Amino acid sequence: MQNMLSFWTADQAREFNEYRYTDVVYARIRIETNCPTCGWDAVSQSATRLDCPTCHGEGKLVTWVKYSLNARLMWSGLINFAYPFPSSGVEMDDCVITVPYEFVPVMDAVMNNERSYLQAGNKIVRPVSQHEHHIPGIVREYFYVCKLFSPEST
Repeated sequence: MQNMLSFWTADQAREFNEYRYTDVVYARIRIETNCPTCGWDAVSQSATRLDCPTCHGEGKLVTWVKYSLNARLMWSGLINFAYPFPSSGVEMDDCVITVPYEFVPVMDAVMNNERSYLQAGNKIVRPVSQHEHHIPGIVREYFYVCKLFSPEST
């Protein structure tokens, strides 16, 4: 006699277990403040004094806030064609990071700050969109579609 459990194979069980385990993803959020010694000149977009000992003529002090998040990390392995780029036009190794509600402010801070990023495994990514997955009474989680990112490019 067949029932629902007879359709459950070892491959399906392995795939299901991949959704249960979490990885640690590290968020790096860049915070810029105006130099308290010389200040920031909005017109020239630089420091008011080039010989400032505090900011060394940059006008801004940069600090990094670091967080570690427990999240589900899934590398898509899909090929997305990047039409506006003159290179090969192919971007690979994009991922989806799924987090519970308590990590949404951190992920939103990374997504809304153009120089902030996430370290997922040995790769650096940036979230580009957020989606909510909600099953009433069971689960509410948020997944972020991420693209590979190079901090040196900003």
